[in-house]
Amino acid sequence: MKYGKKVLALLTAAVMTMGMALPALAADVTVAVSTRVLNDKYLVEPVKVTIPDNGTVLDAIKDVKVSGSEKTTETAGTHNGNPVTLYETGIFNYRSSEYGPYLYAVDVPGHSSVNRYFDDDGTASDWSNASGEDYTYDRAIADLEAKYNLGNTWNNIVHVDNELTELDYNNNSGWMVLTKDADGKYTTNNNGLSTVLKDGDEVLVSFTMFMGLDLGQNSYINNGSAWVPESAFPGSFAE
Repeated sequence: MKYGKKVLALLTAAVMTMGMALPALAADVTVAVSTRVLNDKYLVEPVKVTIPDNGTVLDAIKDVKVSGSEKTTETAGTHNGNPVTLYETGIFNYRSSEYGPYLYAVDVPGHSSVNRYFDDDGTASDWSNASGEDYTYDRAIADLEAKYNLGNTWNNIVHVDNELTELDYNNNSGWMVLTKDADGKYTTNNNGLSTVLKDGDEVLVSFTMFMGLDLGQNSYINNGSAWVPESAFPGSFAE
């Protein structure tokens, strides 16, 4: 009996020691949601969240809490004629894709076809949440349109009221996921919501009007027959 108690005590001590020696299986990261290219503001100021070790950006945004946007839904839908699953988590709207979860919209209360960040072709809007100025890189977009004979890429549409979605305003707009590199600059690895994060990472979910070129990112443009590389718009940056 005494021998059994000693063994049990030793095993218990060993388990406790092992538990104390294990590293924390979590990472603290910072997430912000930006509409800087539209109105020089954040939708969500930088906030720290805790995710599982080797967690992703998707894990991080699920932990971003915005008052009045606590919904979590999962529904069947289609995209370009293909069946997909549509998800809502807080203010974020994403769908399944062959490349993993894809962020296509973020809730923006009041945003509509009447209340727009820009009037036609990136000109100034008088909506209270707009900058009141023309889109900063309208000349750069015009140059690309001419270079590749794209025609007018501005569609001047807000597709869903109370959301800011891909293809709003311009045929090349959408949401990008960026992380801060060792030099303190935001960059993208093009893994989007599937980007694996480590402790201390800083994530920026930012709207782009033109394939990330207005966020300081080199990117690709569809010239009508192929995707071709293009350099970031001069003076552009992500913040």
